[in-house]
Amino acid sequence: MKIKILLSVLCVFIFGHMLAQSDARIVLKKDQVIIGKIVEIVPGSHVGVEMFGSVVQIPYADVSYIILDPNFQMSANNGNSNTNQRVKKESGMNNQPVADWAFESINEGVVSVGVGAVEGINGSYVYDPIFGQVIYLPPAYDGPNADVFGGVYTANGVSYKGKYFAGIGIGAMGHSGYDGDFTMPFAVDLRARIFSDKRISPYFMLASGITYHKGGVGSFDFVDGAGVSLRIHERLNAHAMLSHTYTRFYGKLSAGSASSMLDGMYLNYFGLRAGVSFRF
Repeated sequence: MKIKILLSVLCVFIFGHMLAQSDARIVLKKDQVIIGKIVEIVPGSHVGVEMFGSVVQIPYADVSYIILDPNFQMSANNGNSNTNQRVKKESGMNNQPVADWAFESINEGVVSVGVGAVEGINGSYVYDPIFGQVIYLPPAYDGPNADVFGGVYTANGVSYKGKYFAGIGIGAMGHSGYDGDFTMPFAVDLRARIFSDKRISPYFMLASGITYHKGGVGSFDFVDGAGVSLRIHERLNAHAMLSHTYTRFYGKLSAGSASSMLDGMYLNYFGLRAGVSFRF
């Protein structure tokens, strides 16, 4: 207890006396920056900053780090000689706090399994222009959905204060069954990291777009997910989510007609999405 008191008194004396000689930047945990002369530092309580002739007390818990004037040096007298030492400019990996708006890249892996039943269109009659006659198309696959679906996915766009993200996503996915064994989704991707100032935060995503599948003209995709995000660094996060993917196939071109065995079929997948995001 006495050691803590002595350390606190030493910090107050050294920083309160020496830092007042030079401007400093106080970077808050919400990425806000305050510039002024530090007149006192009371660990666990507050940091006193002189601005425009008055002193403002900033709660100690709100301060992320302090950047001193690069030319500032402080002198410590041990009773026998003076020792000059340069104060560290800051702690952390980056020299500047991240701006409110930043480019962000999200990269993740996807593994999902089809759940429930696959529903398709009923059998129908269509006109075949090649043979000049009406032909019957049997119904699309209708049965258990046990398809394994997975691959890699990347989304790139802008984020605001590390909390909200909007971008464009593209992926490369494989399927274990059905007629679309390889797909490439293109989607508008929206995400939210609810507590951007916390190390661990709830994490959500919504994405919607179209998917290219082999021989097809596209399909509609909708993805939603919820999980957790871990802040590794101010610019780097890792995340893991439980996600749901809904895919509905549309027409597939063929030699006989413009109709498709997959036309109208839709699939539901549930699984895991995990990856990292980096703010530039």
